[in-house]
Amino acid sequence: MRPTRLDRRSGGGLACRVMLRRDLVRLLVLLSGGLACRVAEPARIPGPTRRVVVVGAGIAGLTVARLLQAADIEVVVLEARDRIGGRTHTLALAGAKIDVGAAWIHGRRGNPVAALVDGLGLVTREHAYADDDARFWDAAEGRALTDEEAAAARVHEDAIDEQLASLRSRLPDDASMQDAIDLYLKDLGLKPSAERQARFVLEQFLLEVDYGGPASRTSLSIFDEDEFFGYDDHLIAGGYGKLLAALAEGLEIHTSTPAVRIDYDELAVRVETATGEAFAADRVIVTVPLGVLQAGTIELRPALPADKLAAIGRLEMSSLEKVVLCFDDVFWPEAGDNAAWLHAGQERGEFPLVVDFTRDAGAPTLVLMHGGTRVREQLDERDDAGLVADALAVLGQLFERPIPTPVASHVTRWRSDPWSRGSYCFPALGQSMADFDRLAAPVADRVLFAGEATSRPYFGTVHGAVHSAIREATRLGVDTSGLPGL
Repeated sequence: MRPTRLDRRSGGGLACRVMLRRDLVRLLVLLSGGLACRVAEPARIPGPTRRVVVVGAGIAGLTVARLLQAADIEVVVLEARDRIGGRTHTLALAGAKIDVGAAWIHGRRGNPVAALVDGLGLVTREHAYADDDARFWDAAEGRALTDEEAAAARVHEDAIDEQLASLRSRLPDDASMQDAIDLYLKDLGLKPSAERQARFVLEQFLLEVDYGGPASRTSLSIFDEDEFFGYDDHLIAGGYGKLLAALAEGLEIHTSTPAVRIDYDELAVRVETATGEAFAADRVIVTVPLGVLQAGTIELRPALPADKLAAIGRLEMSSLEKVVLCFDDVFWPEAGDNAAWLHAGQERGEFPLVVDFTRDAGAPTLVLMHGGTRVREQLDERDDAGLVADALAVLGQLFERPIPTPVASHVTRWRSDPWSRGSYCFPALGQSMADFDRLAAPVADRVLFAGEATSRPYFGTVHGAVHSAIREATRLGVDTSGLPGL
């Protein structure tokens, strides 16, 4: 999420995110249609495009493949997993259907994901999770905060945004958001309990769950430079799997077929797979996650240009993970349409966000999210049973009662998944916003790139992935109205 984006911030697997507040001017520009799902016109690639290989059947790959097919371009999609969707995956679990990667549509107005969903006849509903009414539990004090205390802590979400320019002027260019938070809170001189709660909101809820990267690795200089489509969040009835199935209809997709080598020259491309097959085409569009590019599991011959390789090295994947718990009955208090709980644990990053998905999953279901520093440092040390036990212990604190044994559970491990190697991009120390453009740039007019990490305005989100697919189809001269809604 970014909840969040596996959805920030989603790729995306993708993830999911809680939207940042922006200033009034930017919001008015957005609402007036200034950031609608139109994509800035990229430079057209010359020469005919009759056949394309798309590497990756995530939402970017499926979207661009459908656009190409609608333009009568022959297209084949190669997918390493045994399923489509990539970091977007709707899991059937004990009668529930739950998105274990990206979950939300973040903002409806002008959002290309919303346009696709509407055009394909799918149903959504608004889901105002983790709003200002969410219960806020302080484990250090063993109690829920009062409404007034919770409001006082959460005001810092907006307040630090207003101080970003000042903080940047006072800190070095290579400062992290952790540095900014430390300085911001030092200036306020809060009492210990109020500072602890403010730190939770800023370090964990805002940064390490939303953006998914450690606060100490998140860049102050480019934080909050991405764009957005509003503060409203929506769920797709039946999950993102419904959208994926609609996009995949009629496409030639080879699952369990990882690409291992791409040869290209001025005339054509040739993609070889681990199964020994080879696919020739005029172009290839690589839509695999940044983490896979960084791992070098796909060899390109000739090698990628030095500036693109350098950008790949500077960008970073975030770590946002979920523990999904299904129960026989709803036993928790404050159950309802948009129920969620903030959990400031005794240890930093100990499941900061818990969301009730019962209505949409179709069975009693809670999802606990954790990310950033804790996931990077501890996830691999805990097996699934241990993480489920940790989650149940947190629920016991939150609800102040014994917790029944779940009928089913699922633990995500996007960080160690060889076909994702993380959740989605976040604004990392040492990178610039231009690095997203460098990753997006085509090579030799033969090798094109799409995916949330190539979308400068919307990185880390599902809509960033779709935005990139529209951009690459446009680059090949395709009319993007070939998909309903676009």
